Amino acid sequence: MPDRATIDLKMPQSMKKKYPSCRVIIDCTEVKVQTPSSMVLVSEFFSNYKNHRTLKALIGCTPSGGCSFVSQLFTGNISDVEIVRRSVFLNLHFDVGDSVMADRGFTIAKDLPEGVTLNIPSFLNGREQFDQSEVIESQAIAQERIHIERRISRIKDFHIFDGVISLSIAGSVNQIFTSCCLLNNFQPGIIAFLPADGHDFCKEE
Repeated sequence: MPDRATIDLKMPQSMKKKYPSCRVIIDCTEVKVQTPSSMVLVSEFFSNYKNHRTLKALIGCTPSGGCSFVSQLFTGNISDVEIVRRSVFLNLHFDVGDSVMADRGFTIAKDLPEGVTLNIPSFLNGREQFDQSEVIESQAIAQERIHIERRISRIKDFHIFDGVISLSIAGSVNQIFTSCCLLNNFQPGIIAFLPADGHDFCKEE
């Protein structure tokens, strides 16, 4: 993960205005796998979200859209919170004052290192509707979170994971997936922005 100075140098203006402390945007993605013969493994691999057997990874990207973290692949029934706890994400170097941006399912505020905060959309918590400030905040987060969704889409553009992955390559699937993430950073950027020095680090897709 890039250091704080590099993050700030390449941070898009929209993020700098609304969430200048953001260090990384995270989300999970899943790839379908062959049905195991073991009924126990069938249960562990089954993803309610995909309604299929899957492997699931945690992906992180910088505010400028570069892939900065990829976890190992876990069985598909793992929750978003648990995959954060079981991956090495929480062991990454964060600075005091950093923040992590994520979707509503990542209720990990208490798990983050001391001095690191979490930006996720609001919860209703038994209320009938959000107040105006919460709606505006949730929309702002959604606008910035689109970068991680586009990055994940780019990772899958290699089409290696279009179909169902055979369990015969289970021993190397982590390396294959990580390689796709790394190679993705050599593609054109997903965000067009001009940092303070005027240098255009990324071009629009």
